[in-house]
Amino acid sequence: MVSADFSGRLIHWNLKQNPIEHKILKESDARVKGIAIRPDQGESLVFTSFNADNEITLWTRDSQGEFVARSLHQLEKDDRQIACMAWSTDGNQCAFGFNTGDVEEYLATEVEEYLATEKEGLKELPTKNRRRHASGVWSVAYNEQYLASADADGMIKVVKRNNNEAKAVVLKGHRGQTFGITFSGDTLYSCVEDRTIRRWEVA
Repeated sequence: MVSADFSGRLIHWNLKQNPIEHKILKESDARVKGIAIRPDQGESLVFTSFNADNEITLWTRDSQGEFVARSLHQLEKDDRQIACMAWSTDGNQCAFGFNTGDVEEYLATEVEEYLATEKEGLKELPTKNRRRHASGVWSVAYNEQYLASADADGMIKVVKRNNNEAKAVVLKGHRGQTFGITFSGDTLYSCVEDRTIRRWEVA
């Protein structure tokens, strides 16, 4: 298990140990805003963290089982803030939501290639898909068929994966900011500032 906090600490917890052991992977002055676990990586834990400085870090394990961090920074000229991130269920794509309302998708292979060559900035990566909300995007989520994104106005957009021509389906009904969304199969759950949790069938 991996946890993060606003003090800048990123901690790995070994739940197989009794008592439970933990290891601090990183400490910085910038608060860690989120963690996204990449699925289907076998025994190698691969996850991504991002912080208030717009530093994105991909964490893997080396042959000795130690964590290795590779960072991808936003370019200084890009004044957007990363607000959320998610990996697709097959681990082949990742999506970022920004405070400007942008949602951008990238191929995992291209992210890894740019990290390996030490190039910096999402702006250098070829965007697979780019979509737009009218307000900041606070949460993104995948299932096998769809990518969903939710914004500060309570609006949720759902779009078919791997189809640049597909139009987004807009889910309306919340009042206030949408703080989180998650899929369970073809069912999407959302929680919002209006203190409600809603279930949406998106199949």
